[in-house]
Parts: sequence; C-alpha cells; structure tokens
Amino acid sequence: MHRDREQALPLSTALRRQMMLYLLPLMMGPLLMLLVGCFVLPSKWVALHSQNTYLVNLGWGATLHNANCQIVVYGDSTAMVGINPAVIKERTGLNTCNIAEFEGMTILNGTMVLDRYLEQNRKPQFIVFLYAPEDFDPPSQRNMVSTFEAINWRMGQPHKLASLYAIRHHPQYFFEWIEQGWRTVIQRLGTKPAAPKVVDFRADHSGQFPIEAPTQTACEDTVRPTSVPSEEWVSGLRKYNRDDMTVLVDSTPMPPCDPKLTYFRERLSGLIDNEVKTLPIGSFTTDGRLHVNAAGSVLLSNTVANQILQRMSGNSTTGAR
Repeated sequence: MHRDREQALPLSTALRRQMMLYLLPLMMGPLLMLLVGCFVLPSKWVALHSQNTYLVNLGWGATLHNANCQIVVYGDSTAMVGINPAVIKERTGLNTCNIAEFEGMTILNGTMVLDRYLEQNRKPQFIVFLYAPEDFDPPSQRNMVSTFEAINWRMGQPHKLASLYAIRHHPQYFFEWIEQGWRTVIQRLGTKPAAPKVVDFRADHSGQFPIEAPTQTACEDTVRPTSVPSEEWVSGLRKYNRDDMTVLVDSTPMPPCDPKLTYFRERLSGLIDNEVKTLPIGSFTTDGRLHVNAAGSVLLSNTVANQILQRMSGNSTTGAR
C-alpha cells in the first residue's frame, strides 16, 4: 500500500498543475482588466467614442494654457450649468471663465482642476466658489453623486500610482469605475468619435455647461440628508485669498418652496460671502439638483456680477472673510 501511495503522488501533482494552468487564465483575466483599464478607460479614445459631452470636456479648466480670465468661477454642477461668463463680462468688463465641475470631482479631487489652472494661466482678480448649500460638506455627499468622471480624470493624470494611492480609501468607487468604464468601451466599439461641436462645447461657452431640460414646476418631495457646512473646508477655499486675488465663497440660490431653505440660511449665515437667496421655481430644471435653465442662468450670473461690482467699488456689505 505504501508503494502504491508513492506512485500516486506524481499523478496528483500533475493533476494539480493541470488545474492551475486551467484556472490561471480565469484568475488573471479580471486582474488584467483592472490593470489595462487603468490605462485604457481614461484615454481620449474612450472619451471621444463615448460621445458623452461632459466626459469629452472633463477637467476643461486644467487643459487651459496662457488664458487671461480675470474672473474664474469654480464649484459644483450648479456653477458649471448656471454661471454664464458672457453675462458677468458684460456687467463687469472682466473676462470670465467657468471651470466648475460636477460635485464628484470636488469629493475625490478637491481643487486639483483649479490648482492646475492657476499654474498654467495668468492669475485672476477674482475666484468665485459656488456650491449648492448641501455641498459645503463634500464628504457627506459621497453617496449622492456619481464619482465615475472624477476617478476617470484622476486616473488620466501622469502619475497613476499616486492616483491609485489617493483613491485607496474608496475601493468600491474604483471597482464601479472599472465596471462602468469597460461597459462603455464595449457599447461604443463601433461608434464614431464625437463631433467637433461636442469636443469644443465648453470652450465655445467660456466653460459653461448649459443643459436643456424641462422647467421645474414644483419642489422635489424627496427627503435629502441634512449636511452640516464644514467651516474647515470653507477656510480651505479662502486660502486662495491674497492681495492680488479676491475669493468669494457663495451658495447657489434655492426655490422659495425648498423645505431646507431656512435650515441652510441659518447654517451658512456668516460662513459664506452671499446669502442663500431664492430664485423662482420656474428658473430651475428637472435635470439635476438646483440646475437652472437659461432664464435662471441670467438671474444667477447677474447676482454674481453685482457681488463682484460691489467688491470692485469697495462697498461690499456681506459676509465672512
């Protein structure tokens, strides 16, 4: 019996090797998809063939070089959709650029787009930070917004290992990015790249990303988590303030019927440079939280222009420093 056992061992070892060779591709496949995805998914090819206007224009402000924007607007999607630089320039006489991004970019990448802009272009006279009232505490919004674009932009930066290290605390978002990214690639393999009007969309609008959508007729009835504005985070935005550059930290207006209006007015009072104002419900669309339509954009942009004109004249009466 002992001799039979010795003769069986080589057969068992050979079988194990065969099983390993069989299983190796199955194990390596997902790992290779993760590795290759880090290089393929953030590529320009994927963005162009996705024909997704925002994905094609992702991180637009960081692509600018030698621009002379005397007013730079940064913030979340309410700023990106709502601030019309042409209106502000007409009112103030100052060249204006809107380099805001969706809130997911702020949550994962902070002010990296703004920092890149400041490194590559002339320093502005004003930086206007504009966020929805609940976005003054970005970590609280992680489960409320998509982070796909934020990871895609971050992984498209030169130092991928540093990018992976930066998102190490959010593995679920990374795997969601990989899954969504490869699904996009598969769906778009046979498509043509985006047309020039898509590629140049933000450049043609001085950075604004207007979205056509139905007008909102009633306040949303969903109960949103109540965030507490972070004084520390707002202080981080004010660090850009210096002798030759004025920082304004503003909240996006809300409809008068918004159930959280009073709450945010109280919480943000003295913390930001404007007040939480209101715009008529007909100024907002049904696409996105507090996204304004064309008429609302004119009202919102004029409000910011008035604020800047007050600062230029030295007659400001609002807010925190």
